[in-house]
Amino acid sequence: MKMKYIFFFLVYLLVPIVLIPLLWIKFHNPIILIGSVFYYIGVLLAYFQLSIILPVPILFSMWYWYTYGLSIRDYVTGFLTCILLGYFLVLLEGWVDRLLNNVLPGHEQEDVYNEKLKLYNKKVEEYMRTHSGEKISQETLDKIKADIFF
Repeated sequence: MKMKYIFFFLVYLLVPIVLIPLLWIKFHNPIILIGSVFYYIGVLLAYFQLSIILPVPILFSMWYWYTYGLSIRDYVTGFLTCILLGYFLVLLEGWVDRLLNNVLPGHEQEDVYNEKLKLYNKKVEEYMRTHSGEKISQETLDKIKADIFF
């Protein structure tokens, strides 16, 4: 749950409300504030899974760069960066959420099972030490297993 708050802060507050105005202050250009709108367009594209629309700004930018030359200070480059940043941050949020909800709980279950298995092996070894010379029966193993696993 804590990770959701971190991503909420990162995706929806830090980048559009803090980072883009800082770029505006650095470059003394108020048109950069329009980058916040493009950032939210990228967020909406990722949130509603409209990946089919994403090539449109990319192809437009490629055409623009081919026609007018590639420059990092162009508005087209900045706006495309804002769209892609919004898009990929939402995708990253989804990937991390899936990782935390699907993969890690499985590892926790495996860890619990491995601990129980170690305890089972330890109890079997203790039984064999206390009853040396006796062959351990399947009923005894089942009783130890039932005590630990159930």
